[in-house]
Amino acid sequence: MAGRFEGFSGIANTLKGFQVPETKIPNIPLPDKRSRAERREDFEKELASLDKEALIELRDKIQDIYEHSESHELKLWEYKEDLENSVIKLIRYIDKFESLNSEESRKIELKKKELKLDAKHDWSTLPLSKYVKPVPNVPSK
Repeated sequence: MAGRFEGFSGIANTLKGFQVPETKIPNIPLPDKRSRAERREDFEKELASLDKEALIELRDKIQDIYEHSESHELKLWEYKEDLENSVIKLIRYIDKFESLNSEESRKIELKKKELKLDAKHDWSTLPLSKYVKPVPNVPSK
């Protein structure tokens, strides 16, 4: 009976000789116990802290990942939140720009119409100026 299980010990010894590469598993986030308002406030602070320099730094980090690392997928997960926040901020800027741009274009069109109306009014009264004589200034004594 002992002879049947001797083959399994040989297989086990063979498997011990193999090296299994260690993989780094991303940290599982802990549940957030803050209120919705607190999370929103912190998220808005994070977005406010993103400026041009932070975006340039993030871009450089991502470029370095692809140039110097073979396991760039795992390292990319480290910057996932920063990338998402950057994209959200960019979308907000584009939306704000478009709304401001449309408001400004409406103001410009309205101002053009006002100026055309003023110019039309000025040109219609200009020919009457030949009938008006300026009064000479009387020197005061």
